[in-house]
Amino acid sequence: MNETIKKHLILILVVFSILILSGCGSLGMQKGNPDQPNGIGLYTPSGTEGLTLEFLADQPPAQVYTTAPLLFMIKVKNAGTYDLPAASLHLTGYDQSIVNINNGGYQQVFNLEGKSQFNPEGGMEIVEFESNALHLPLGAQTYNPTFLLTACYKYKTRANPVVCLDTNPTDKLSDKVCNPNGASPGSQGAPIAVSSIEQETTPKATYFRIQISNAGGGVAFDANSIGSCPHLLDYKELNKIRYYVPTLGEGQAFGECKPDHDKLRLVNGQATIFCKFPHSQQQGAYQTTLNIELEYGYKNSISQQVDIRSIDE
Repeated sequence: MNETIKKHLILILVVFSILILSGCGSLGMQKGNPDQPNGIGLYTPSGTEGLTLEFLADQPPAQVYTTAPLLFMIKVKNAGTYDLPAASLHLTGYDQSIVNINNGGYQQVFNLEGKSQFNPEGGMEIVEFESNALHLPLGAQTYNPTFLLTACYKYKTRANPVVCLDTNPTDKLSDKVCNPNGASPGSQGAPIAVSSIEQETTPKATYFRIQISNAGGGVAFDANSIGSCPHLLDYKELNKIRYYVPTLGEGQAFGECKPDHDKLRLVNGQATIFCKFPHSQQQGAYQTTLNIELEYGYKNSISQQVDIRSIDE
């Protein structure tokens, strides 16, 4: 065997070895380990928040003097799982003749992505409000307003718990893969939560009692009244939740539900949807998903007191 052939064989063996090693490495990185550069871990929704607000440190400061402007810097974060198209921010609680804030204390944020396996932290934006130079009325030495920042936005809750349907519950002889005992909805990553699901099965239909609760600490209202938030909402618009009629599996089976989809209202932070799913055919016992989607407006606030002191001569 001449030297040229030997060199070619050695080169082929080296290339082949590199390919094997790189293949093993890529296999190790495809196991869903989030610590690996290309690994994407399984994401499970968590939390009971939608949009969160946080004043950055000393923005505003606890104490400020006249002749200087007042600056607010707020971290606005989508801590839920719904991709938020838009939200409005309203800074209130102060006398506008004393503190003149740009744009009347109103701003908007757009397109804040919800938490997911690709973005487990959710979308975030820093928003600024700034006043003109501060001046107190003649003779006044201090002014201590509490600034209230309110976020108004539309949000959605989606839950897809696995439930057991038994179209022949009186059959005690056959082996069954599951028992119809309701379901645990888990966390949905939203302020209005599906908190529990109870189930009752008869030979003709399966019934679900779906409990809804306000878990986010804010105020829910009719999503169609978003333009009235925060100060013009009336009693009829508060605590109103709309829902899409729940479905099973890929959406072929629709429930017969009460109250109507646009008449669900929270009372003391709670509401209940009753749904009936008639058995269209005998399939024995099987598992499927119960698909629930809620739509609502929501508002939540944070506040900060500022001590404004005069240095005017």
